[in-house]
Amino acid sequence: MILGIDVGGTHTDAVLVQDLQVISKTKVLTNQTNIMSSLLEAAEKLIKGNNINDIHRIVLSTTISTNAIVQDKTNRVAMVLLSGPGLSPETLDLGKDVYFARGYVNHRGIPVKNVNSRQINEISGEIAQNQIRHIGIVGKFSSRNPQQEIDAAELLRDDSRHISLGHTLSGQLNFPRRIATTYLNAAIHDIYKDFVEDVRKFAARIGRSCAMRVRTLFLGSWRRSDRARRLMQVEHRAATIAACLRRSSLLPAVAASSALSPP
Repeated sequence: MILGIDVGGTHTDAVLVQDLQVISKTKVLTNQTNIMSSLLEAAEKLIKGNNINDIHRIVLSTTISTNAIVQDKTNRVAMVLLSGPGLSPETLDLGKDVYFARGYVNHRGIPVKNVNSRQINEISGEIAQNQIRHIGIVGKFSSRNPQQEIDAAELLRDDSRHISLGHTLSGQLNFPRRIATTYLNAAIHDIYKDFVEDVRKFAARIGRSCAMRVRTLFLGSWRRSDRARRLMQVEHRAATIAACLRRSSLLPAVAASSALSPP
Protein backbone atom coordinates (compact mmCIF):
# COMPACT_ATOMS: atom_id res chain seq x y z
CA MET A 1 0.00 0.00 0.00
CA ILE A 2 0.97 3.63 -0.51
CA LEU A 3 0.12 6.34 2.01
CA GLY A 4 -0.18 9.75 0.34
CA ILE A 5 -0.56 12.97 2.31
CA ASP A 6 -0.89 16.50 0.91
CA VAL A 7 -0.27 19.34 3.38
CA GLY A 8 -2.02 22.51 2.29
CA GLY A 9 -2.35 25.89 3.94
CA THR A 10 -5.88 25.12 5.19
CA HIS A 11 -6.41 21.36 4.95
CA THR A 12 -4.31 18.22 4.95
CA ASP A 13 -5.64 15.50 2.65
CA ALA A 14 -4.58 11.88 2.84
CA VAL A 15 -5.27 8.72 0.82
CA LEU A 16 -4.39 5.06 1.09
CA VAL A 17 -3.73 3.42 -2.29
CA GLN A 18 -3.49 -0.27 -3.09
CA ASP A 19 -3.16 -1.78 -6.57
CA LEU A 20 -3.75 1.67 -8.12
CA GLN A 21 -7.08 1.98 -6.28
CA VAL A 22 -7.92 4.50 -3.52
CA ILE A 23 -9.17 2.36 -0.65
CA SER A 24 -9.49 5.11 1.95
CA LYS A 25 -9.25 8.90 2.18
CA THR A 26 -9.62 11.63 4.76
CA LYS A 27 -9.26 15.42 5.30
CA VAL A 28 -8.17 17.28 8.43
CA LEU A 29 -7.40 20.90 9.26
CA THR A 30 -3.74 21.88 8.90
CA ASN A 31 -2.08 23.06 12.09
CA GLN A 32 0.41 25.62 10.75
CA THR A 33 2.33 25.72 14.02
CA ASN A 34 2.59 21.95 14.29
CA ILE A 35 2.60 20.24 10.90
CA MET A 36 3.50 16.90 12.49
CA SER A 37 0.20 16.83 14.40
CA SER A 38 -1.70 17.24 11.12
CA LEU A 39 0.32 14.45 9.50
CA LEU A 40 -0.32 12.15 12.45
CA GLU A 41 -4.02 12.95 12.61
CA ALA A 42 -4.51 12.22 8.91
CA ALA A 43 -2.38 9.06 9.01
CA GLU A 44 -4.05 7.65 12.11
CA LYS A 45 -7.48 8.01 10.53
CA LEU A 46 -6.36 6.04 7.48
CA ILE A 47 -4.19 3.43 9.16
CA LYS A 48 -6.98 2.50 11.61
CA GLY A 49 -8.24 -0.93 10.55
CA ASN A 50 -5.33 -1.49 8.14
CA ASN A 51 -2.03 -3.25 8.74
CA ILE A 52 0.68 -0.59 8.92
CA ASN A 53 3.23 -3.19 7.82
CA ASP A 54 1.49 -3.32 4.44
CA ILE A 55 2.56 0.28 3.73
CA HIS A 56 5.69 0.17 1.58
CA ARG A 57 5.85 3.82 0.58
CA ILE A 58 4.82 7.19 2.02
CA VAL A 59 4.46 10.12 -0.40
CA LEU A 60 4.10 13.65 0.95
CA SER A 61 3.29 16.78 -1.01
CA THR A 62 2.96 20.34 0.18
CA THR A 63 2.35 23.90 -0.96
CA ILE A 64 3.98 25.48 2.09
CA SER A 65 6.82 26.88 -0.04
CA THR A 66 4.34 28.39 -2.49
CA ASN A 67 2.23 29.81 0.32
CA ALA A 68 5.26 31.43 1.95
CA ILE A 69 6.19 33.18 -1.30
CA VAL A 70 2.61 34.27 -1.99
CA GLN A 71 2.18 35.62 1.54
CA ASP A 72 5.63 37.24 1.58
CA LYS A 73 6.71 35.17 4.60
CA THR A 74 10.08 34.11 3.24
CA ASN A 75 13.52 34.74 4.73
CA ARG A 76 15.36 37.93 3.91
CA VAL A 77 18.21 37.02 1.58
CA ALA A 78 21.44 38.81 0.66
CA MET A 79 22.59 38.00 -2.88
CA VAL A 80 26.32 38.17 -3.67
CA LEU A 81 26.87 38.17 -7.42
CA LEU A 82 30.14 37.58 -9.26
CA SER A 83 28.92 38.97 -12.56
CA GLY A 84 32.15 39.83 -14.38
CA PRO A 85 32.05 41.84 -17.64
CA GLY A 86 29.14 42.04 -20.07
CA LEU A 87 25.53 42.90 -19.25
CA SER A 88 25.38 43.62 -15.53
CA PRO A 89 22.50 42.12 -13.51
CA GLU A 90 22.43 45.54 -11.87
CA THR A 91 20.24 46.61 -14.80
CA LEU A 92 17.66 43.90 -14.03
CA ASP A 93 16.11 45.50 -10.93
CA LEU A 94 16.88 42.80 -8.37
CA GLY A 95 15.81 44.91 -5.41
CA LYS A 96 17.74 45.58 -2.22
CA ASP A 97 20.29 43.37 -0.47
CA VAL A 98 22.21 42.67 -3.67
CA TYR A 99 26.01 42.96 -3.62
CA PHE A 100 28.21 42.90 -6.73
CA ALA A 101 31.63 41.46 -5.95
CA ARG A 102 34.83 41.30 -7.96
CA GLY A 103 35.81 37.93 -9.33
CA TYR A 104 35.26 36.40 -12.75
CA VAL A 105 35.48 33.02 -14.48
CA ASN A 106 35.19 33.01 -18.26
CA HIS A 107 32.88 30.80 -20.31
CA ARG A 108 35.51 28.04 -20.37
CA GLY A 109 35.77 27.99 -16.59
CA ILE A 110 39.17 29.69 -16.53
CA PRO A 111 39.63 32.26 -13.70
CA VAL A 112 40.22 35.75 -15.09
CA LYS A 113 39.96 37.82 -11.91
CA ASN A 114 40.16 36.40 -8.40
CA VAL A 115 37.68 37.04 -5.62
CA ASN A 116 38.75 40.03 -3.54
CA SER A 117 38.79 38.83 0.06
CA ARG A 118 38.82 42.36 1.48
CA GLN A 119 35.72 43.29 -0.48
CA ILE A 120 33.91 40.07 0.54
CA ASN A 121 34.75 40.78 4.20
CA GLU A 122 33.26 44.27 3.83
CA ILE A 123 30.12 42.77 2.29
CA SER A 124 29.99 40.27 5.15
CA GLY A 125 30.09 43.11 7.66
CA GLU A 126 27.24 44.92 5.95
CA ILE A 127 25.17 41.73 5.81
CA ALA A 128 25.77 41.24 9.53
CA GLN A 129 24.82 44.85 10.24
CA ASN A 130 21.53 44.27 8.39
CA GLN A 131 20.98 41.07 10.41
CA ILE A 132 20.54 38.89 7.33
CA ARG A 133 21.12 35.18 8.00
CA HIS A 134 20.56 33.79 4.50
CA ILE A 135 22.96 34.41 1.62
CA GLY A 136 22.93 33.40 -2.02
CA ILE A 137 26.16 33.43 -4.05
CA VAL A 138 26.08 33.19 -7.84
CA GLY A 139 28.89 33.50 -10.38
CA LYS A 140 28.11 34.05 -14.05
CA PHE A 141 29.96 30.94 -15.25
CA SER A 142 30.13 29.05 -11.95
CA SER A 143 28.56 26.00 -13.59
CA ARG A 144 31.83 25.68 -15.53
CA ASN A 145 34.03 26.31 -12.50
CA PRO A 146 32.46 26.79 -9.04
CA GLN A 147 35.66 27.62 -7.15
CA GLN A 148 35.00 31.35 -6.80
CA GLU A 149 31.53 30.74 -5.37
CA ILE A 150 33.13 28.32 -2.91
CA ASP A 151 35.87 30.83 -2.02
CA ALA A 152 33.33 33.59 -1.42
CA ALA A 153 31.22 31.25 0.71
CA GLU A 154 34.19 30.41 2.92
CA LEU A 155 34.78 34.10 3.55
CA LEU A 156 31.09 34.76 4.31
CA ARG A 157 30.43 31.64 6.36
CA ASP A 158 29.66 31.65 10.06
CA ASP A 159 27.54 29.44 12.30
CA SER A 160 24.51 31.74 12.19
CA ARG A 161 24.25 31.83 8.38
CA HIS A 162 22.84 29.57 5.70
CA ILE A 163 24.50 29.94 2.29
CA SER A 164 23.06 28.78 -1.04
CA LEU A 165 25.46 28.41 -3.99
CA GLY A 166 24.20 28.79 -7.54
CA HIS A 167 26.32 26.01 -9.03
CA THR A 168 24.80 23.44 -6.66
CA LEU A 169 21.27 24.26 -7.83
CA SER A 170 21.66 24.33 -11.60
CA GLY A 171 24.25 23.27 -14.15
CA GLN A 172 22.80 25.55 -16.82
CA LEU A 173 24.57 28.68 -18.06
CA ASN A 174 21.51 30.93 -17.66
CA PHE A 175 22.86 33.47 -15.16
CA PRO A 176 19.55 35.28 -14.41
CA ARG A 177 17.78 31.99 -13.83
CA ARG A 178 20.45 30.80 -11.41
CA ILE A 179 20.12 34.08 -9.52
CA ALA A 180 16.36 33.53 -9.17
CA THR A 181 16.82 29.85 -8.29
CA THR A 182 19.40 30.60 -5.62
CA TYR A 183 17.37 33.41 -4.11
CA LEU A 184 14.20 31.33 -3.82
CA ASN A 185 16.13 28.36 -2.42
CA ALA A 186 17.57 30.54 0.34
CA ALA A 187 14.31 32.40 0.93
CA ILE A 188 12.34 29.28 1.89
CA HIS A 189 15.17 27.38 3.57
CA ASP A 190 13.91 27.70 7.15
CA ILE A 191 10.30 26.91 6.26
CA TYR A 192 11.19 23.80 4.33
CA LYS A 193 13.77 22.66 6.88
CA ASP A 194 11.08 22.81 9.60
CA PHE A 195 8.73 20.83 7.36
CA VAL A 196 11.34 18.12 6.77
CA GLU A 197 11.97 17.88 10.52
CA ASP A 198 8.24 17.43 11.12
CA VAL A 199 8.20 14.70 8.46
CA ARG A 200 11.09 12.91 10.17
CA LYS A 201 9.32 13.05 13.53
CA PHE A 202 6.14 11.82 11.87
CA ALA A 203 7.96 8.83 10.36
CA ALA A 204 9.45 7.99 13.77
CA ARG A 205 6.08 8.28 15.50
CA ILE A 206 4.20 5.96 13.17
CA GLY A 207 7.03 3.48 13.50
CA ARG A 208 7.17 2.43 9.88
CA SER A 209 10.47 2.11 8.03
CA CYS A 210 9.79 2.47 4.30
CA ALA A 211 10.56 4.63 1.31
CA MET A 212 9.48 8.23 1.82
CA ARG A 213 9.31 10.94 -0.82
CA VAL A 214 8.43 14.61 -0.68
CA ARG A 215 7.05 16.73 -3.49
CA THR A 216 6.41 20.47 -3.28
CA LEU A 217 4.29 22.57 -5.60
CA PHE A 218 5.24 25.99 -6.92
CA LEU A 219 2.52 27.65 -8.97
CA GLY A 220 2.96 30.73 -11.11
CA SER A 221 -0.64 31.90 -11.20
CA TRP A 222 -0.86 33.51 -7.76
CA ARG A 223 0.20 36.94 -6.59
CA ARG A 224 3.81 37.00 -5.42
CA SER A 225 5.78 39.22 -3.10
CA ASP A 226 7.53 42.21 -4.70
CA ARG A 227 10.98 40.59 -4.45
CA ALA A 228 9.80 37.28 -5.90
CA ARG A 229 7.92 39.11 -8.65
CA ARG A 230 11.04 41.05 -9.64
CA LEU A 231 13.00 37.84 -9.78
CA MET A 232 10.35 36.25 -11.94
CA GLN A 233 10.62 39.22 -14.28
CA VAL A 234 14.33 38.50 -14.51
CA GLU A 235 13.42 34.94 -15.45
CA HIS A 236 11.09 36.23 -18.12
CA ARG A 237 13.95 37.93 -19.93
CA ALA A 238 15.57 34.55 -20.46
CA ALA A 239 12.35 32.61 -21.12
CA THR A 240 8.64 33.02 -20.48
CA ILE A 241 7.50 32.56 -16.90
CA ALA A 242 5.23 29.77 -18.01
CA ALA A 243 8.12 27.88 -19.53
CA CYS A 244 10.19 28.33 -16.40
CA LEU A 245 7.41 27.09 -14.16
CA ARG A 246 6.76 24.05 -16.30
CA ARG A 247 10.19 22.87 -15.26
CA SER A 248 11.40 22.16 -11.74
CA SER A 249 14.54 24.28 -12.12
CA LEU A 250 13.14 27.29 -10.24
CA LEU A 251 13.37 25.42 -6.96
CA PRO A 252 15.52 22.41 -7.71
CA ALA A 253 16.88 21.95 -4.22
CA VAL A 254 13.52 21.88 -2.52
CA ALA A 255 10.84 21.38 -5.12
CA ALA A 256 11.97 18.32 -7.00
CA SER A 257 10.54 14.98 -6.01
CA SER A 258 13.28 13.24 -4.05
CA ALA A 259 13.94 10.91 -1.15
CA LEU A 260 14.44 12.65 2.18
CA SER A 261 18.08 13.30 2.91
CA PRO A 262 19.79 14.78 5.98
CA PRO A 263 19.56 18.61 6.10
